[in-house]
Amino acid sequence: MLLLKRHAEFIFEALRFAITGASTYLLYVVLFFCLSYFFGELTSLVIAYTTAAVTHFVASKYFTFSKHSLEGL
Repeated sequence: MLLLKRHAEFIFEALRFAITGASTYLLYVVLFFCLSYFFGELTSLVIAYTTAAVTHFVASKYFTFSKHSLEGL
């Protein structure tokens, strides 16, 4: 239990990292699936990938890493 208390911030950061990655991947797959009905495969792939990449960047910057964990960089 002491180990959990000592590394709680790291554990929550890893959990946020996993949530960010999984939700971005889910967004990519759903967008690609939905857009492929309206557009061609390449167009829907580009739109879905770009949207997922921007979402992942923003989520990683503002949600995954806390300010405290980035101070040493």
